[in-house]
Parts: sequence; structure tokens; C-alpha cells
Amino acid sequence: MKPFIWFGLLVAISGCTLGSDESDTTEGSNEEQALALRRCSRGQTRCSGNGVQICGANGRWGTVVTCAGQQSCVNGACVSVCMPGSTQCSGNGVQICGANGTFGAPVPCVNQCLNGVCVN
Repeated sequence: MKPFIWFGLLVAISGCTLGSDESDTTEGSNEEQALALRRCSRGQTRCSGNGVQICGANGRWGTVVTCAGQQSCVNGACVSVCMPGSTQCSGNGVQICGANGTFGAPVPCVNQCLNGVCVN
């Protein structure tokens, strides 16, 4: 019985109580930490699934805007994902897919672009 008495004395001296629910104080700090993680800087962007979120003036993330077509969200922006070396038309220009899997700026065609190639 002596170990039990010492344990009870130790609990009494430390101010701890067995079976008490002191989770409210720790939950509050966890909620504050979670809130801090959700805060963002106005205009900041991030990917959420295959969509982009923009941070509003209130420091909170806005509604997810899904990337269109064959685009994917990369580093907070919708980008065309492609096979390096492949081409596509963009307006009256040809875009070439770079090693990073995204299309570069279009190179204007003299006449027109058809199926990723400038034609006469």
C-alpha cells in the first residue's frame, strides 16, 4: 500500500488530478495553431486538388477554382501539362512543350497554325 500512498501524495503535490478533463486548454491552443496554418497573405495562391485557391483580404483561402481541360494545378497556377517536345496551336502560334511538362510562349506563324504546326 505504501506505493499507492506515495503516488497519491505525488499527485496532490503536483496539483494534478486523476481523471480531470483539462483538454479544453490544449484544444484551444490546437485550434489557434490550426487557424494560424489556415491564414494566408492576400493574393497568395495554392493548389487544392486540381484547382487554385487565392487568399482574400481577410487572410483566408477562397473557393477552389478547378483547372480547365487538360490543365493541372502546379505551384498555385493552372498549367497545361504536356509531353516534352510535343506542340500545340495557341491562337496563330505554335507552343512547344518544355522539359518541365509545360508549354512555352507561342511562336507566331506567318500564315496559320494547324495541329501544332505552322502551315502556308
